[in-house]
Formats: sequence, structure tokens, C-alpha cells
Amino acid sequence: MKKSTIFTAILLLSLVNISLSYGATGERTREMHISGLDYYHGSSMTVLFVSAREAGFGMSGSRPRVRKVLSTLRNISINKNEISITVPSTFVPRNGFSAYNYIILVVHNMYNTKFIFKNLDGTIPLGQDIVDLNTEQFKHNEVFTLSKSNALNLGNPIKLKLNPREKFMNFDEE
Repeated sequence: MKKSTIFTAILLLSLVNISLSYGATGERTREMHISGLDYYHGSSMTVLFVSAREAGFGMSGSRPRVRKVLSTLRNISINKNEISITVPSTFVPRNGFSAYNYIILVVHNMYNTKFIFKNLDGTIPLGQDIVDLNTEQFKHNEVFTLSKSNALNLGNPIKLKLNPREKFMNFDEE
């Protein structure tokens, strides 16, 4: 057998091994306790774990541009008598070289069970089940973002307080 054939076989096996190991990896997120929901009673929340990059010049408070949605927790109800909700820990798979680096909380109408996230520039990130481009699927009340690096510094479980008037989240330190 020629050396080049052996080298090619080893190279192909290595590439297959790398792609299989990346496809099977991921990580478990932390449980989140979210408060500050008074303004959103009767709505639903969708939580997206995404691969994204900072928008524009990375200015504080700017919404990141999402490349791919890696995992979604849909239709978490915000009931009238609840002062907080709990988002359970979930496994977010790594998809190739895409790993989640942002958590996006979207508050939307409770009847919009098939919410689809759209970037500010109008593009639709990969990884979402799009049945049709019905405009109702894109409607939302608020979008809150949290970088994974900030989330890792918040302890376990992560405690967040939504501030709808200011359109940002506070990190609850009880």
C-alpha cells in the first residue's frame, strides 16, 4: 500500500471523528428565575439559545445579530398571579463550530405558538422551523438579551429581573 493512500485514509478518519465529536457535544444551561413580569401578564415567553455576534460596534445594550438558533424553549406562560417564572435547565447541542453565546428572551402574544426570531436587519437566523412567513409569527412585545459570559457570572440558578420601561434586564442579587 502506498504511503499517500495510508495518509489519505488516516486524514479521512480524523475528519469523520472530528465532525462526529462536534455533532454530539453541547452543554447544559443553568436554570433561570425571571421576575419583573407584572407588565407581561397573559403573554408567553420563548427562550432562544443562539450563536450570535455583537451588533454594530459592540455598543452596550445593542441587540446581537443571530447567526443560528441552537435550542428553543417555547411558550412559557406568564400567568396573572405569578411574580416570577422558572426556565428549566436544558441541553444545548453544539452544531459544528457553532456554540451558544447568547440567551435571548422574547415576550410575545400567548396565541403565537410558533414564534420565529428575526434580526433587526430583517434576516431570519438558521435553525428555526419555518412553516410559512406569516407576519404574525414574527410579532413580539419585547426582546431581552444576555451574553453567556455574563450568565456564567450570575451563579446557579441565574436570577434576572426584567425592566420593561428601560428595555433591559437587571441581574437580581437577592
